[in-house]
Amino acid sequence: MTAPRRVCVTGAASGIGHAAADAFLANGHHVALVDRDESALTEAVERLTAEHGPGRALPYVVDIAVAGQVESLFARLAEDGGLDTLILAAGVTSDGFVSDMSEHDWSYILGVNLTGSFLCLKGAAPLLRRSSRGSVVAVGSVSAHVVGAGGGCAAYEASKAGLVQLVRAFAVENAPYGVRANVVSPGRTATRLGENTRRLAETVYTSADGPRRERHSFGAPLRFEGRPEEIAGAIHFLAGDDARFITGTELLVDGGYTAI
Repeated sequence: MTAPRRVCVTGAASGIGHAAADAFLANGHHVALVDRDESALTEAVERLTAEHGPGRALPYVVDIAVAGQVESLFARLAEDGGLDTLILAAGVTSDGFVSDMSEHDWSYILGVNLTGSFLCLKGAAPLLRRSSRGSVVAVGSVSAHVVGAGGGCAAYEASKAGLVQLVRAFAVENAPYGVRANVVSPGRTATRLGENTRRLAETVYTSADGPRRERHSFGAPLRFEGRPEEIAGAIHFLAGDDARFITGTELLVDGGYTAI
């Protein structure tokens, strides 16, 4: 049996991050759940502890867009025994065309999705290098590759495209230390963030042609949404020993969305 991993999951209070934390706990690992929403995080840890037992799910209230908080997080993880796996699942989105978006909104989205990920990678690097099986999996998005039919998500799309290259660069830099880093990029998924995108499809995309609007509405060609648990399964695979020869790559889990 594989020894338990020490795992840190950002954005762990809900959505894909919460599903990822659940998957690691279900497989016997120890998980640091990180989120800036203290009440939601407390509820998440209580729920997971009730299901998987005490002592393996620990909450850390952190805003990953704030450098000092991220530094403190990884200092605490080092004191608590180190880190084997980092899952970057924290993310935000906001609607807005380039011509109308404020600099504040742009900075907010990039600050969490891209700069926050950078800060976590920087803080985690020394710990992962000391692990004999260090790995990183970031949650990207098909938005890194496909612009919405009607536009309106430029900041989110830019942040996720940047995240893919950031993780690839980290993978190359840390390969000599045996640390792997990959991206799982979901298509439409049944989460709160996915609901925001769905609402956009029902408004902005009304003027788009039929096939393009359908693509954004259903996640074609499979024509159904993914579940957070399905994305978590891909994350768990890439983080683990069965993927020991996989690094610097992106796994699209999108129901064929980017194939058409």
